[in-house]
Amino acid sequence: MKFVFFIRHYNDADQILPFISYLSYNKKAEIIVYTLNKEDQISSHISYINNVLNIKVINFYDNFYHSYFDSAVLKTSQKLSKIRLSNKNKIVKHIGMILVIKARNVMHFILSKKIARFIGKLSKDDVVMGDFATENYFPHKYLISYSQNKSIRIVAWMHGFYVFSNLDSTKATDFENIKKNIIKWILYKYIYKKKSANYYDCYIVANYLKNTYFKSSMFDSFEKHNRVIEIGMPRYTYEWNNEYHKTILKGQKFEYKTNDKINVVMFLSSEKFNVNNKKLKETLFDLSLCKNINFVYKPHTRAASTVLENMQINALNCIDTNSVLLSEWADIGIIYGCSIGFQLLLDDTLLILPTYIDSNRTVFEDNNVCYQAKSLRGLIDFISNKSKEEIHQFIQRENVSNFIESYAYGGRDYNGLMESYYKCAIKK
Repeated sequence: MKFVFFIRHYNDADQILPFISYLSYNKKAEIIVYTLNKEDQISSHISYINNVLNIKVINFYDNFYHSYFDSAVLKTSQKLSKIRLSNKNKIVKHIGMILVIKARNVMHFILSKKIARFIGKLSKDDVVMGDFATENYFPHKYLISYSQNKSIRIVAWMHGFYVFSNLDSTKATDFENIKKNIIKWILYKYIYKKKSANYYDCYIVANYLKNTYFKSSMFDSFEKHNRVIEIGMPRYTYEWNNEYHKTILKGQKFEYKTNDKINVVMFLSSEKFNVNNKKLKETLFDLSLCKNINFVYKPHTRAASTVLENMQINALNCIDTNSVLLSEWADIGIIYGCSIGFQLLLDDTLLILPTYIDSNRTVFEDNNVCYQAKSLRGLIDFISNKSKEEIHQFIQRENVSNFIESYAYGGRDYNGLMESYYKCAIKK
């Protein structure tokens, strides 16, 4: 039996690495790992797979598209994917984008022939795995279609966790405005955001996502809820957290200024999650003025922030710093809509939610595992008038333990969780 993994970014690498490790140590299976983007972003993960697990990581594009013709087609298709036309004439702009999309799709179809040959060499006992929300993108859409044509199981994993307990978590303004214009609506529905014709055979996710994430405003077009299987989240277990620190981080530490002050990190989320940008900007600015804290922040790695444009604050931008290192360093972690909150809880860091920044509600509030700051003044007063010892007394450790057991472990021990993950992947 072969397990073939396709990894794009560090987010999905983080989530699937525990499973790859479990397979390597506990199952008699051949493991093949392909990367699809810049490998320097996940160099520590690759090093772990190569040197600890003794599995050679292969760049998918270099391995399959090394001829001059293939390379030229691939590079052209990648350039086409980055094109964003800004012609003032809207009709010309839309026609241009349709032509760009069609040209890119033709190139992807040409490139897909090698994927067909690759899939054709696999057996029906093998499993192909990629991360969720890739169904319409190259090479995943062809991996899905060719695998299913050969009756080879293809499985998706989540590259994060939908922390919101409300279903209307995203701004609907753009979508609603599009619906008011019939031409834009047609283009949006049938060209730009066409429903996927391909679905993975199975979607392995954490607990409680089937009725939240997959039914939220983000995925109103998702039609295969019966393929969603709630197992757990190995990435945020205590066992893997220990392994991650020991073998991947290898004793690395994040250091910033002196340790006599309270260390505060703020993780920024995508602004589409009903974020009040004015209040977010004020929060960043006021935190940077606090004299008793060492303040750093990390922008969202996939979503550009308009809040940070032309903003000068007395704080360190940690865009290139591993989030786990920041979590380990911090006494306080501030989030308003991202799954790094799980990591903060694992590292015994006080999790603070500034609930005034957005209109959403999260599982962290629902399970009483965080401190809720209901105003900017309340947040600043809390941070400014507490010692490190007082800060740590606010951590609800029993609640945290129960929360992690329920959401990450799915009510199982670590071995039970990983075995359930494995059985789901192979459909046993």
